[in-house]
Amino acid sequence: MIDQLVLGLADDPDAPMATLASPFADDEDPTNPNIVKLIVNQLGHAMYFSRSLIPHHRDAAEPAASPTSAITNHKSAILKHPGLYAYRRDFLLKYVTLPATPLEEAEKLEQLRALEHGYKIAIIQTHVRHHGIDTPEQYEAFVQRQIACD
Repeated sequence: MIDQLVLGLADDPDAPMATLASPFADDEDPTNPNIVKLIVNQLGHAMYFSRSLIPHHRDAAEPAASPTSAITNHKSAILKHPGLYAYRRDFLLKYVTLPATPLEEAEKLEQLRALEHGYKIAIIQTHVRHHGIDTPEQYEAFVQRQIACD
């Protein structure tokens, strides 16, 4: 995944940073606020990241991206975000000087700082199953997976 991420950033000269995204697995709940969601524009750049289910389908009886739905690779489909980034060196030096932004503080998602300041984030889609570790429960699940592999 790291190689895929680095190559994806190298292939997108307009983006100062890149991150990974993948479809939700059948056993993952996209309504879980501990799994970050993102939506991507038609050019392969991030539009928004959220802990909430996005986009909201106003006229649907139930969310289109339910855990059992077939989520396609269409660039506007809901994707999950593992939190792995690649940065161009000059942008990383600038990024750390940018002030925090309202959306970043509301969602507690640092990548929103780049978007709110007008920078593009290239999205590299992958099908490798990954698990973020943002909560004690996710850490415990990681530990249990490691024990099972030993």
